[in-house]
Amino acid sequence: MKLGWLDWLLLLTVSVLTYEKLSWSTPAVTLTWTNLLATAFVIAFLIDRVRRRDALLHPAAITLAGFMAAFAAVYLAGYFDLTDKAALQFWLKGLGAWGIHFAYLILAVAHLVRRGQVLYIRAIYAFTAGMVVNCVYGILQLGLQIAAGINLDSVVVGRLTSGQGGVGGINVYGTVSGSQHVYRINALTGDPNHLGVMLCVPLMLLLPYYLGDRRGRRRIGLVLLFMFAVQVLTLSRSGALGDAAGIVVLLPQLRRFLPSARTLAIGTAAVLGGFALVYTSSHFVRAVVASHTQLSVGGTQTLRADVRVIAATNKNLEQLVREGKFRDDLYFRLNVVRITMPPLRSRKEDIPLLVRSFLRHFSRANEKPLLDITTDAMNTLLAYDWPGNVRELRTAIEHGVVMTSGPKVTVRDLPRAIRESAGNASGASTVAEKVNPLDLAETEKRLITQALASTGGNITAAANQLGISRRTLHRKLNEMNAQGRNVREQARGAKKRTK
Repeated sequence: MKLGWLDWLLLLTVSVLTYEKLSWSTPAVTLTWTNLLATAFVIAFLIDRVRRRDALLHPAAITLAGFMAAFAAVYLAGYFDLTDKAALQFWLKGLGAWGIHFAYLILAVAHLVRRGQVLYIRAIYAFTAGMVVNCVYGILQLGLQIAAGINLDSVVVGRLTSGQGGVGGINVYGTVSGSQHVYRINALTGDPNHLGVMLCVPLMLLLPYYLGDRRGRRRIGLVLLFMFAVQVLTLSRSGALGDAAGIVVLLPQLRRFLPSARTLAIGTAAVLGGFALVYTSSHFVRAVVASHTQLSVGGTQTLRADVRVIAATNKNLEQLVREGKFRDDLYFRLNVVRITMPPLRSRKEDIPLLVRSFLRHFSRANEKPLLDITTDAMNTLLAYDWPGNVRELRTAIEHGVVMTSGPKVTVRDLPRAIRESAGNASGASTVAEKVNPLDLAETEKRLITQALASTGGNITAAANQLGISRRTLHRKLNEMNAQGRNVREQARGAKKRTK
């Protein structure tokens, strides 16, 4: 049978049906290779029929058209449940893709019936070949991810779609013992469940050929075994359900093969191999099975979550719990590792370093040369209480960079609230007394000395007063001792002078 251009277009479209990741996203629509080729086939089929003046459709195609009309009625009814413009756009995209796929299915069936069994067999082989390529990609995807941590999608799919397609990588199902990842192959399909269901089609189509064709049985058997192994690696329960349904449909044809000694031997070997795999990886298998079977409290649907919650608040949660304004069970679930971040007014030794960083950032953002800050302006910043913490400091530096006309940010360039607060505050220079405020090391040394003197040299109490950990304070003291500045001796001397 000589294939025409419409036959080749049909076979090409069938071979890439499962390549969902090969797509290009635009604000209006998402274009995939499958959609483009299916649309091309529909247009070419209609042109060919018009040119031949042939409007007849096979009853199988007409039956599919009836199913399409019924599904269309259900889908169109969903229009009345739309609530906003975004939902409408999503609904229209789905309607367009759905219409293209069903139109392709109807016209492809009509074309296959007319062209005969030879093209049908070649269509099965084309779909299987495309699926085998997809499976090989999935195996490479899994192997490179496990062996070298390489995301194959970013290397292959990203280039084929100019970085606009479904570049996501292999699906991570979860972890075992907190470190070993459980991966699910998604190959070029994008979703492991979709891939598992799609693999049911070639498995069920090729199984009768494997059982009945004695010439190519070995090759077909290897292909079936390979695709089934990939289906297992998807960890898809939907795929397993599809296989079971397919076996039930094929039971009349398979019944005559069941008593075969070869069939029993192959089945027994497969079962024993499966038991051996489960036994050697029992911990891994138990963890995966448990994650598939655990249900939420009061739920009927399996849910899976592998998350780490980081919560932040500026409220006193203990007080809110006592007042009944915050759930106590949620508080106890969240209060595992607690990190207290002191406000900026309690760690003013950080202000000079933050100011320098913000000056560099906003000088570059406003296309100005690197600006400095005057000593008076820095004293003003050190004297301010910063109720807005680092965000307020950042905004103040940005204001100063924008307002200054010279090489340095001065007091008059700072926001009015900060200038007025510093002017009204008594002892505005106590924070930077006799110390250059830009010298972070001296400011740090002075604050540590004061904390140690006020706590009698108690490291833990001094660390709490400074808002840092005990280990951090020990490290800073060791660094200062290495520089010949014995801060603890100076603190003891300051305490004796005070007495």
